[in-house]
Amino acid sequence: MNIWEIDNEQRESVGSLEFGDFGLLRGQRTATGFLLRIPVRARFRLTKSGEPLPLLSNIRGDMCTGNNRNDSLEVGTVSARWFHSGAYGTGEFAQDYQLTWIGALEELAAYEKIRAGGPAKFRLTLYGELCYLVGTDLPRYRFRTHPQQLYGNVEVTYDKDTWIRILRELNVSQNVLVEVPVPRTPATDWDDVWNALIEARTYFEQGGKTGWKGCASAVRLALEKWQKLEREDQGLTNWKSPTPAEKEVRTKQQRLDSIRWHLLQFSHLGPHTHAETWSREDAIFLLSTLSCLLSERHGAAD
Repeated sequence: MNIWEIDNEQRESVGSLEFGDFGLLRGQRTATGFLLRIPVRARFRLTKSGEPLPLLSNIRGDMCTGNNRNDSLEVGTVSARWFHSGAYGTGEFAQDYQLTWIGALEELAAYEKIRAGGPAKFRLTLYGELCYLVGTDLPRYRFRTHPQQLYGNVEVTYDKDTWIRILRELNVSQNVLVEVPVPRTPATDWDDVWNALIEARTYFEQGGKTGWKGCASAVRLALEKWQKLEREDQGLTNWKSPTPAEKEVRTKQQRLDSIRWHLLQFSHLGPHTHAETWSREDAIFLLSTLSCLLSERHGAAD
């Protein structure tokens, strides 16, 4: 249900918050992540002249995945800087607002793994305050009653096309976000590999020329340790490893071209195999490696 029904302390219906696209779902990048504006339509039943006006304020909440409540994962928090009050008259009064979700790109990366190409489904756990504006002898002055705490759960779904548009607005489709799982207690035989991976990550976080070089060296160490555990199977009966002399004369660009060639061979299986043989991890590997190769090529050209 995408509507949060708002009742007063007497359990009388006062109004509601309705969630949907309404053509107003918008997003933008920030210096550290993203900002997503979530449309909401506030409705209040109009009040008879002279009676207290309901006032809704301090809306905030948790953005969770749309799975079963016991299995859902929190992916961010939302808040609103606006307040909404009723009006005098008969019928219903509605106005469009937006909740703001400010988060890190890692939150989107985690959610995209859960979404797995489907529509965007969220469950919002919302909090707010409901009070009343009571008139005084001065026509333009009212006082607020003590607020009543509100709580509710709302399920919101955005179709795939809408969500893809948002990802493009956020510019995250231009960046490939990859989760690197590092088990806390890996198998003993793989300790050296995982330790080298952690060292590479530490160097990468350090950044700068020393950090980049340290990252590359730690990745090399991890691959060498992996090679001792599992030799590469090239799938070619006549293939032989280059001699040490041949390896020494290969340039950085030639090694990158070799990666590109092997990536092409891997992707070549795509049109010739069934869809069931491919996974999200395969797609991430192909897309991220291609993106890195193009970024390396573009940087070298500059």
